[in-house]
Amino acid sequence: MDDLSYESYSSIGQPYGCTDDCSGHEAGFEWAKEGGLTDGSCYSESESFNEGCQAYADAVEDRVNEYREENLSDW
Repeated sequence: MDDLSYESYSSIGQPYGCTDDCSGHEAGFEWAKEGGLTDGSCYSESESFNEGCQAYADAVEDRVNEYREENLSDW
């Protein structure tokens, strides 16, 4: 399975769009990545932070689903 440790909000395609510099989205993405969060349960007053966090959780889920399709399709 591909590792997300080198990914950023921008490198996965900015799925929730961006504000001026994407700093809130990037911060949420990095926070979720550093904490190993996979369910998107980010609760901040910043919408962009929450979206970045959710983007990380979505990316993890996408990678897991890709792995399952590629490696477990015969089961």
